[in-house]
Amino acid sequence: MNRSATPRNVAELLTKAAVIAFKTAYSVQRTLCTVYTRPFPKDVDEQRVHALFAVYGRITKVRLRFQQSNLQQKDSVYIEFESSADADTAVNSPPLQLGSTSDRLECLHKHDYEQQQRSFPQSSSLGTSTGKRKQGSADSVQDNAANLGSDHEESRKRRKLAAAHAKQIDELQAALKREQAQIETLKEAAKKAQHEASNAQASQKLAQSQLISKNIEMTSLKGQLEAAVKRAKANAESVHAQYRPKVQNLEGQIQELVIRSIPLRKPAFSTLGSEAAVSLDPANSLSETG
Repeated sequence: MNRSATPRNVAELLTKAAVIAFKTAYSVQRTLCTVYTRPFPKDVDEQRVHALFAVYGRITKVRLRFQQSNLQQKDSVYIEFESSADADTAVNSPPLQLGSTSDRLECLHKHDYEQQQRSFPQSSSLGTSTGKRKQGSADSVQDNAANLGSDHEESRKRRKLAAAHAKQIDELQAALKREQAQIETLKEAAKKAQHEASNAQASQKLAQSQLISKNIEMTSLKGQLEAAVKRAKANAESVHAQYRPKVQNLEGQIQELVIRSIPLRKPAFSTLGSEAAVSLDPANSLSETG
């Protein structure tokens, strides 16, 4: 199988792409979530600022600003919200200034403020939600309005880009979830196959164990049979050895009787012969008749 086509490598590539897209979207999103606001008393602390803007949403950071030359605290603050929608709400409807019942704080997105500072580095006054402070002349007001319009257009483009990145992240995350689900399916199949292989191996081991037991049993029976044969042979030899002298003795007695019976049989035969001869002699027969 081609290595690049495995689910694991596809998941890794999707993860890397998602991380890159997330970092890009995150950098854009952070600029949309950070609000520049002023004026504050120069002794204001982070807790008071946080309490003032907490009604708009969750705040992740409050950063006080200081002069680079003498490190004195400025009257402006950066507030970073968790959601760009909360930052938009704060910009569109800023809270009242501390200690005021009518004047509202000036709020801009951080990137809009930075863009404005690049365009007007000497300008220290920002527009509020109730109106813009007057600039030195009508021309400067018109130029400032044009630049603000350009900044808002840039902000709109950035929001659109952030939304596109967010959509891309969602798509990549969905693809990643699908790949992860496929990987989990493959893992489950591998586990099942491994379990079946383990069961087969266990069955094989059991069969081998039973075969070994049978071999041991057969070996034992063979040994018992050989021992029984040896015992029977030994018993037969013992019986044969026990009765052999008796048999030999009987055979000897029989042989002796046979030998002793031979002389007894010979005289009987000879007496019979002589009697037959006497009876057959004509002279004897005549003398006996006379």
